[in-house]
Amino acid sequence: MFPRIFNVPFTGWARSLIVVFVSLLFVTSATTAYADDIGTNAAPIPVDKVCVEGSLISHDEKPLTDGWIVGATPRNAQGELDPTRAVSEISDNTGYFRFDEWPEDPNRGIFVGDWQFQVDIAAKADQEWEPVTPDRFDVSLTYGRKDCVKIRFKLRQIIKVTVIKVNDDYEGQPNWRMQAEPGPDNLFATAQELLTDASGTAVFKLSPGRWIFTEHAPPGVSFTPVLPPTGVQEIDVKTPVTVYFKNRIRFKGCIEVFKYDVLPDNTQMPLAGWLMQALRTNGSVAASGLTDLNGRVRFDSLPPGPYQVTEENRLGWKPITPTTFTVNVEGRQQCEVVTFFNVQDEPQFCIEGIKIDTNGKVGIPGWKIWAEALDAGSFQPTPVLTDGEGEYTFVFPEDDYRIPGSRYEVCEEQRDGWLPHTSTCYTVTLPQEPSACVRVPIFENQQKGHGVTPPQPKPYHPECRVTHTVKQGEGLYSIGQKYGVRSNAMMAANPWVRTQKHMYVYVGQQICIP
Repeated sequence: MFPRIFNVPFTGWARSLIVVFVSLLFVTSATTAYADDIGTNAAPIPVDKVCVEGSLISHDEKPLTDGWIVGATPRNAQGELDPTRAVSEISDNTGYFRFDEWPEDPNRGIFVGDWQFQVDIAAKADQEWEPVTPDRFDVSLTYGRKDCVKIRFKLRQIIKVTVIKVNDDYEGQPNWRMQAEPGPDNLFATAQELLTDASGTAVFKLSPGRWIFTEHAPPGVSFTPVLPPTGVQEIDVKTPVTVYFKNRIRFKGCIEVFKYDVLPDNTQMPLAGWLMQALRTNGSVAASGLTDLNGRVRFDSLPPGPYQVTEENRLGWKPITPTTFTVNVEGRQQCEVVTFFNVQDEPQFCIEGIKIDTNGKVGIPGWKIWAEALDAGSFQPTPVLTDGEGEYTFVFPEDDYRIPGSRYEVCEEQRDGWLPHTSTCYTVTLPQEPSACVRVPIFENQQKGHGVTPPQPKPYHPECRVTHTVKQGEGLYSIGQKYGVRSNAMMAANPWVRTQKHMYVYVGQQICIP
């Protein structure tokens, strides 16, 4: 029945031995299979253990070691807390704590059921703390666990840092923006920002560590730091502390500009969309803007000093107040006020110019000027005399088809005792539509027998980068803005503008762009 192995017959004791060997082999194989099954697929062998162990750590992941109290309170069948059976534990010097079951005394330990665990923050009466993770939560305890339930509380210590903002006279300054930034090694903290209250105080609640404090003034306020001299305060926050920021404060000023139309009945109407500019003494633009529906524009945060406030020169409107006002902005919160008034002046067909004396460049009144039509059949205006400032104007009717586009030769009379220094006639062309007056170049004469005025030092006049022809609605400064040239440079490059009424420029005139 059994084969022969190593030539030994399987009889008697040998047969018994092989039966035992095969039986052992089967048992071993079965045991191994069961062990493999336990190790890979079966659930862990239950261990009836009811315990909770946990830890207390700070917001920067360090253990809290100074005797914190952790409590556990069971809930009854109705889900209500039963404080009569509450237990507590004190963490050790590693922040570790543990609750165990006490079968022999249920009032001393935990047991199966729903529990609320909480850390007693109020017990630290001499310190202020806040939870980073919840300071209380529920855990359901059951049998059948292999290990203890593990829980953790994370807390942040809060230290009050009071920042007080004052001026030279130690008066509290409200609405200053104070910032607290964590230092380079304060990795778990978040920056905070507060406004000072009416007394100049802001109270930060910060975690321990290095913090950098900075200040930021309200709009329109400039200052020089006094304490600390750099305006930056760095503090290693360990206990409550008060920080002072003291400054020499200067309020920036403001200008409010109003623009009104004066109606025939002498009432006033706001004019919106009117360009206003505040110029520095060097002619550069400090601020500009358009009037709103109330005819108002406000220029804020202007450093103290003198400014020239100007309005745009607009076709169809005539100023009845100066077009430029000089104001001095002071370091106070009250605005300087400038008001411009205009009346409507409809565009028309006209030619205008000026007659001056070489000596003193002053206008000569009572000088005869005429305009001769160069196109056959054109309208012929009547000669005019210069006024007290040496200016003259030819006004043409708007309802005559001969007017638009007509050419005229404008000439001055030749008078005994006077020598012309310029051409005595100029040719001009009227526009196709009513608009600003066509401007004639200056007529200039010198009285015989008078010496020529000694030459005056000429202002700096750079070569023209380009020549710009004035279009409707443009002014000298607005043209300069288009080319990125400052107002003072535009005036230096075009000094002849000063001789024109209100220093206006007119359609068709050539402007030098330096």
